[in-house]
Amino acid sequence: MVAAAAAAHSVSHAASHARHYRLVGAAAAAKRKNNRNQSGRPSLLGRCAPSANNVSSADASSTTTTTTTTTTSTSYEEEDPLLAEIAELEAAATSAIQELEQAAVTSPENMEEEDDEEDISALAEELENFKLADLRNIARSYGIKLTGNKSELIERIVAFTEQQEQEDEEEGQDDDDDDDDEVDDDLVAAAIAEADAAVLAQEPSPSLEHTTPLFKFMGAFTGVDVVPAPPPPPPPSQPQPQAGKKDDATPSPSTHLPPLFKFMGAFTGVDSTSASASASAASASASQQPTPQPQHEFPTSSPSASSSSGVRFEQVHVDASVQTSGDGIARMQMELGPYSDALKHRHHLYCSMAHTLSTDEGGLDTFSASGYERFGLHQVGEVVLYTEWAPRAQQLSLVGDFNDWDEQANVGEVDSFGVWTVRVPASQLKHGMRVRTCIETQEGERFTRIPAYVRATAPEATGKPYLDGIFYNPPAEEEYVWQNERPARDGRRLKIYEAHIGMSGEEAKVSTFKEFKEKVVPQVAKLGYTAIQIMGVAEHALYASFGYQVTSFFAPSHRFGTPEDLKELVDSIHGHGMVAMLDVVHAHASSNTQDGLNMFDGSDAHYFHPDPQRGYHSDWGTRVFDYGNRETLRFLLSNLRYWVQEFGFDGFRFDGVTSMLYHHHGIRWAFLGGTSEYFDSHWANEEAIVYMKLANTLVRSLLPDSWSITVCEDVSAFPGSTAAVANGGLGFDYRLAMHIPDEFMSFAKATYEMDDGAQFHPSRVAGTLLNRRARDATVAYVESHDQAMVGGQSFMFALADLHMYDGMNIDSENRFVYRGCGLHKTIRFATLCLGGDAYMTFMGNEFGHPEWIDFPSEANGQSHEKARRQWSLRDPSAGLKYAGLEAWDGAMLDLETEFALLGRCTVTRVDDETGLLVWEAGNGELVCVANLKGAHLYDARVGVQRFGEYNMRLDSDAPEFAGSREGEYGRAFASVHSDAHIPWDGQDCSLTVHDIPPWSVQVFKLDPDTERSFIPVTHYGHHDDSWASGGDYDYIDDSECYF
Repeated sequence: MVAAAAAAHSVSHAASHARHYRLVGAAAAAKRKNNRNQSGRPSLLGRCAPSANNVSSADASSTTTTTTTTTTSTSYEEEDPLLAEIAELEAAATSAIQELEQAAVTSPENMEEEDDEEDISALAEELENFKLADLRNIARSYGIKLTGNKSELIERIVAFTEQQEQEDEEEGQDDDDDDDDEVDDDLVAAAIAEADAAVLAQEPSPSLEHTTPLFKFMGAFTGVDVVPAPPPPPPPSQPQPQAGKKDDATPSPSTHLPPLFKFMGAFTGVDSTSASASASAASASASQQPTPQPQHEFPTSSPSASSSSGVRFEQVHVDASVQTSGDGIARMQMELGPYSDALKHRHHLYCSMAHTLSTDEGGLDTFSASGYERFGLHQVGEVVLYTEWAPRAQQLSLVGDFNDWDEQANVGEVDSFGVWTVRVPASQLKHGMRVRTCIETQEGERFTRIPAYVRATAPEATGKPYLDGIFYNPPAEEEYVWQNERPARDGRRLKIYEAHIGMSGEEAKVSTFKEFKEKVVPQVAKLGYTAIQIMGVAEHALYASFGYQVTSFFAPSHRFGTPEDLKELVDSIHGHGMVAMLDVVHAHASSNTQDGLNMFDGSDAHYFHPDPQRGYHSDWGTRVFDYGNRETLRFLLSNLRYWVQEFGFDGFRFDGVTSMLYHHHGIRWAFLGGTSEYFDSHWANEEAIVYMKLANTLVRSLLPDSWSITVCEDVSAFPGSTAAVANGGLGFDYRLAMHIPDEFMSFAKATYEMDDGAQFHPSRVAGTLLNRRARDATVAYVESHDQAMVGGQSFMFALADLHMYDGMNIDSENRFVYRGCGLHKTIRFATLCLGGDAYMTFMGNEFGHPEWIDFPSEANGQSHEKARRQWSLRDPSAGLKYAGLEAWDGAMLDLETEFALLGRCTVTRVDDETGLLVWEAGNGELVCVANLKGAHLYDARVGVQRFGEYNMRLDSDAPEFAGSREGEYGRAFASVHSDAHIPWDGQDCSLTVHDIPPWSVQVFKLDPDTERSFIPVTHYGHHDDSWASGGDYDYIDDSECYF
């Protein structure tokens, strides 16, 4: 009884303290219980307090724990002694309460009655410690009038508390049983909180830090730290760093472990463990190795399946990933074996989020649709609804042409989550009118912003240097009507043409969507590309940013035309049999405030990370998203869905993925510390990793029957970036092979200073192209827009430099130009064949566009001279070599289409001495012979798989490809001699190439009508020319040879 009395005193004290904070989410178990019963799912209890002294970091209902542990055979309590200790404390508290209740029945005089007046007085004193902003949040969440000073707000809150206490007492008198249940929940919740606080006050252990992520809710109540039960798997075990490695400087986990997942919304009923527990059970019972995703075909939809935890997802891909342990790549790649626990840990976080979205939001599909379909401006009947998330705003209104910019004319209403709604009669707000959001902060500051989900923009009417929002709601007759279906998967490989709309014309101006559709799209399709990747589509106030400092994520840039023009462009791309990809920027956003998202509601956070070290990109001067914030996830995932469903895009290139993956953003980071760098949570941003898994899952589910493509721009070669989410990967289809253009550009610049181009050694070229993980699907390219930006130059210009100004005439024998054109064609073809599983080039570089890219700026007098494409250079009538370079580009792409070269070629010879680089394709049907030195190679023998006659299919030095004519590098013809069976280069057969010009590549194709099977012969003698059958033999010796 002594123990019971002690426990009862602790419980009574905790319950009394908790009641003071009932209004801010503390220990209101009775009220939560009723909500749970109505919603049919458990809910988490949260706390909010102005300081760390009155906030608990662990508060989970016993109901949630019980429900979770009964759905799976895995018991986290058995695995973690800390949780077992908490469970024992909970049981002791429950027992104490029962004894105390029994004592109350037998000896009521022993029960000490609480002094309600003292409680109310104490509540008022505690509220004095709150900031005015927090008091307003409290009042707003319970419908209390917000006006007035701090004292008036406290009075209203206290009065509301007294009323609630009276109502609770009346309810208790009406139903003693229900009242007992409510008291029990309150007392147990408070006891658990106090027990958890006592445990957390002890010296922290690494397992605690990894197994109890703090889910931060950012809804009506701020600063809430809640630990869901049960916790994630134990921390990933990290291999011990070797002496002298960068890992030696690894900070301690306790100082650098990032908080996980900050969600908006109050007490949303997250059961974060069901999916993970199910995953663990599935992993334990799994006996088959995971099947790696095909590298050379686009992913296909998985068959419909249901999660074993009973969680239903709208899209089958989520279920499939939840059912696995999430460490498949560790079993497929030996070097990742030591990081299996880390992969499981990250997969648990993904599963928890997927389960949360299923429970609270109706699933990933519904969640992503709830962004742009609800937020922003929408006409509903005779009313235009404007919805915006601005939790730190004191007042929000919509201003614009429709109300003469009156800041008080259309003031919105706010709910408990900080979501504002403004209603404007549709008769006032018309399509095309300018609008802005007027916000008054809690500090009294007032300013205007562009609505975050706005769908169109325009320059400010009076000439100020920022943009205005446009209410985009065109009448039916102005909406674009789609003409073409999305291209279906047909086995073609991905060949990407990267393009920028604004610089796509030859005139020194900003080009448009319509001009690009008419002049560029047909030519790209003719060359043989299967995808056009468009850059800089989302609105960006600074044109010189190339589209990488986005200000409005849902608005196509006003410079290029209307949203309907963009739809027409995408439809035209589909009509030409190609897919449309969007260069999406979710790694960061413009730091603009007038026309961007920065400081949108007056706070430094909002959609961005509140930590200055994580919320700003120091090198780019931009804001970094908070990928753990639920509203940020809604915003970004909805953005992907918007471009797919509203504009018909078929996939995305995710820019700046390296910045997303790491807290250091890759800034001055060489990634030389080994594999542990990818899995150490001090460096890796696990919240961003989960976002990318969700993003890829979403895109795949939106386009189950067409080319759903996602490509990541990551310089760190993150393991598993192109592996399936179910196997622990990020889920991208491809990763850009960014090392290839960097290496080749350095070779090109060094080659210009040399006489024979010795920098392009066959071993260097082959080593660069083959340097990738076997299971990583990569996009290979010689150059993208990055190489030609200010400070850089195109590959061709790096090879020939100033000689391009006077040496590109078709009859010119300028040695620098000849070498440049030769290497331009040869290296491109080698990259197509050997560099990866997909291919890419940047607009205009296929014909060797000269110089560099420089967008208008103050430094160049706002000139468009270098922000355009000089298409006339490659017109055959111009008599320049550019036409031949473009013809070569089309010829090699046609050859790829016919023989499926991408990712399916085998290098058979690398000879730095002679300059030969040889590879085979098409199961030996094609033989490609490249000469990377500056001299002719005569009668060069190369090994081949198959015996027969080989005819020349392509010759990069042919006149039609800007090759040599009669002259210093001229030759009359190129031929190949079919030899008898002479083994060479490890092959059973060989052929002799009579003449291979400098810096060229020749492709030979086996004539199937001449192919013969060969037989081993034990004696060598003379023979007739009958090709393998019936000849007369004069045996000479017993050496083995082939005929």
